[in-house]
Amino acid sequence: MSSPLASIHFAISHPAGSIIPTLQSLGAQTWQQFQVVLVDNASQDIEIPWERGVGPEVMMLRNFRDQGFSRAHNQALSSLFARWEPSTWQDRYIVLASSRVLFAPDAIQQMIQALEQDSALMVVAPKVRQASLHANEDSDEPILKDNGIIEQVGLKLGHGLVLTPRGRGEKDTGQYDSQPPELLGNWCLVMRASALMQAKMGEEWLDADLPEAYAMADVAWRLRTLQFPIQLVPQALVWVQRAQTPPSGIIARIKQWYGQEALQERKSYSYACVLRGKNAAWSSLIVAMPWLWFAWLKRLFVTLADLRILPAIMKSWLVLPRALHKRKFLSLAIQQAQRGKS
Repeated sequence: MSSPLASIHFAISHPAGSIIPTLQSLGAQTWQQFQVVLVDNASQDIEIPWERGVGPEVMMLRNFRDQGFSRAHNQALSSLFARWEPSTWQDRYIVLASSRVLFAPDAIQQMIQALEQDSALMVVAPKVRQASLHANEDSDEPILKDNGIIEQVGLKLGHGLVLTPRGRGEKDTGQYDSQPPELLGNWCLVMRASALMQAKMGEEWLDADLPEAYAMADVAWRLRTLQFPIQLVPQALVWVQRAQTPPSGIIARIKQWYGQEALQERKSYSYACVLRGKNAAWSSLIVAMPWLWFAWLKRLFVTLADLRILPAIMKSWLVLPRALHKRKFLSLAIQQAQRGKS
């Protein structure tokens, strides 16, 4: 593929093999005019699940140490924009996605079509549903099946400017398909290259101070602030793996709460204050203050119940001044966007 229309980017850390199902889902796409860019953050060797010349073109960027999610993506984007001519940015597309997502066979095609049908549209996102492992009667390998449960249909801003996945845990009946979200999701974003370049903050596209989920949410919030036309594409489906049934019983629930997945979510949530400080208008922060006091009190009790999140909280406080400093880059981007419209 000499000149792909889209570039799909992933940052990979240990274990490297966890991205294989994601790559397999990309190899089965009905629309194949894209390249895959993998930033290998000092993980083990990655085996591409298709032969050269058969599946999408793959570019590998290898690092000797783990740079983290955002720095890896910024590295890949710098390389990409250096190779793509600026005159083509409006009609080329960049996909930023978690290495945990699985794409439906027509997911990429549906999102690219939405962008091609409306030249004013800048950013789209898929519907994200949960999938779980089930026993396979034909082999020892389990199979992943769609549970029909929503993981995320965009993000919503609560009273305390708290970002939550819209519809998470609900049975998907299409109840959100015609309702535009406040923010597009943080699992997968598809945007015109020109829009992403305009959303660049200083020397970075993704904030290197933020963990994966919040770095993606930061991009989504920034695109909203810049007033780029956005759209949810509900017919484009991607999945993330979740447990088939929630644990029953007090002991099982406590074990889940103290488990590694829940711990990582709580650590990531420590950066909510950074996200608000960087993106929310001062007037919105003042209005949200009563709910923020309640959120902070709740956070205090959670911290006392699990002191393992304390280092993440301290680290988030240390980067908060940098987040406030980065607001000036957002102001400059808004001014440039307004001049572009005029």
